Amino acid sequence: METGLNITDLHESATHDDYSEPVPVRREPADEMESEQHRQLRPTVPVLLDGKPVEDLASINDYPKPLYMTPSAHQSGLVLSCFTERNPMYEEAQSASKNEEFHWLLEAERAGSCPHDPIELPTILMFLDLPDLAGEHLAIRSERMISDLSTVSRRGFLNWGNAIRSIFVCAYPYSLHSKPNRKGDEYYVNFRCSLTQLGMWDMRTQSIVNWGTICPFH
Repeated sequence: METGLNITDLHESATHDDYSEPVPVRREPADEMESEQHRQLRPTVPVLLDGKPVEDLASINDYPKPLYMTPSAHQSGLVLSCFTERNPMYEEAQSASKNEEFHWLLEAERAGSCPHDPIELPTILMFLDLPDLAGEHLAIRSERMISDLSTVSRRGFLNWGNAIRSIFVCAYPYSLHSKPNRKGDEYYVNFRCSLTQLGMWDMRTQSIVNWGTICPFH
């Protein structure tokens, strides 16, 4: 899919940004008292919690601590895999990155697109404010983060808080968080595909990380 933006422009906009900051070498420990009681997830794909199907989304939305989520496949369909611990999310995301059926399902359900030929993927992560890789873009270099998207201007009079609707393919894994400063629920993506319909996963984003070559597992 075309975005109307070439890679030279992408590098130029990301290199001269004044809104990102370096990713800390070590992750801060999770705040055990952090509450997510106001979560209102409404994904259009089925949901798994720690590997088990969720029949009633209230069990997800009432869970009082942050959830760790990643798009994946289950029983020949796309799902949102949610976990109560971070490491299982990383393991599931790693599995999805090697799952050819998952890549096929992304394209079959018009949820994403994956390069089929060996190409050099961009190391800059690009977000867009419309589905199908359209609209205004926000670019972030590898090993950089934006701790509060509401402080970044969009379309002159708006901001990027909860405004991301599609994501262009990137060579590196990345995380999206539902609260500023990498707090709240975490969505982690580790497959080399564009995501064109974030509404399917109901990804809500207030801070983002392009991990680059930094290992996010620490």
